[in-house]
Amino acid sequence: MSREEEIVQTANENYPSLDSEKSYEGFKDGAKWADKHPRKGLWDSKKVIEWLALHCELYGGCNPNKLNQMCENLIKAMEE
Repeated sequence: MSREEEIVQTANENYPSLDSEKSYEGFKDGAKWADKHPRKGLWDSKKVIEWLALHCELYGGCNPNKLNQMCENLIKAMEE
């Protein structure tokens, strides 16, 4: 699903009263602004997992199965 589709779906699910084009455009503009200005402390799970996979050898090595399990657990924990 593209980001544009996510924005439309979220607007429709959470704000069904956005019936005017002006209100919808305002919601869309807000979502785009938020994407460009993320709150401090947010992180991109794909980048974190990529970094872990590339650098785990520098920190004593890693078993691929354990790395996968660790990444899955990390994503779950960060989504809560």
